[in-house]
Amino acid sequence: HQLQGPGLQRQQGGRCMCSWRLRYGVGWMRIQRRHLCLGLSRQSRQQDTILCHRRPMLAPRPWAFRVVDPGVPGDPEVHCADEVSAGPVERVVVLTQPQWGAYYHFLVDALTRISWVAQQYPELLQDDTTLFHTGMVNKVGQDWAQLAGIKTSEGENNRLLDGWWKARVVYFPPSNAGANNKKGAQPIALDYFRSSVLGRLNPAPRQTGSAPTALVVQRHAGKANGRVVLNHDAMMAEVSKVLTGWTVEVFTDNPLPDVRTTCTMFNRASIIIGPHGAGFANLVCDDQLLIEFQQKGHSWDYELLSLKMGLHYVGVRTEMDHSGNGNVDVGYVVTAAQK
Repeated sequence: HQLQGPGLQRQQGGRCMCSWRLRYGVGWMRIQRRHLCLGLSRQSRQQDTILCHRRPMLAPRPWAFRVVDPGVPGDPEVHCADEVSAGPVERVVVLTQPQWGAYYHFLVDALTRISWVAQQYPELLQDDTTLFHTGMVNKVGQDWAQLAGIKTSEGENNRLLDGWWKARVVYFPPSNAGANNKKGAQPIALDYFRSSVLGRLNPAPRQTGSAPTALVVQRHAGKANGRVVLNHDAMMAEVSKVLTGWTVEVFTDNPLPDVRTTCTMFNRASIIIGPHGAGFANLVCDDQLLIEFQQKGHSWDYELLSLKMGLHYVGVRTEMDHSGNGNVDVGYVVTAAQK
């Protein structure tokens, strides 16, 4: 697939010739083979490694290791073909996790891992030669990385990576468990990440006596992959009646606001209402209440995220499946908003 990075023209990639899967632990990583490959298979969306050098050496701290190439005679030649990987670069921090490129997984699962880097390896954030494998390198990825403390931008000053890369020094921060097993991201990483983001965003404080804000998330059929609320207008009308004296705003995916505007909207809202979807990843900017229209076959992502960040959470059951649209029970939504 396409590779992008500092000073690199796009080129065609493929499968790594020497990839052995690494298993993630919490706070440390075990090297299972002498020769490793660091990268991602777009087909399986499984995280593998691609360090095509010899003799990996464990670094003093638990979740980093250094790779050197001493040229020892007789050392078996294991390499990744030049056409499938870019580099080598000096050092890479790997934040990418499975489902890379998907907004929620990029923001909540992957980018929050920067918290461990900021606390234990702060010099990496300041060193312009350190690159970060995030799986998302577009304008959205750049803007979130900036709020997370990475000095990066599109073009010559890009420090974000996607695709297959060779590196001499690689850092694997502690990973986040997926929400499917009712675990989710680590609370300490979420808390540090939110504090860092809001510190750089510096949103205006809520004014005492000003009208509180309710933010309704709306998914559009032309943009979203299901979970469009068909009776959105009726629900909006009833919610507006109940929340007398409130400002009711709509966060829409058609078109999406930029990252800073999005984070500001979520931050000033006292109630956030809407169907299960990636937009709720922006809860990392909020600290109030979420009313989620749960999909049929409840997915725990945002209930866990809310509870771990100290938000109040109310789930409204619906008959919408992950790829389907439907109506919500307006009475239930109104009752939740009133309480």
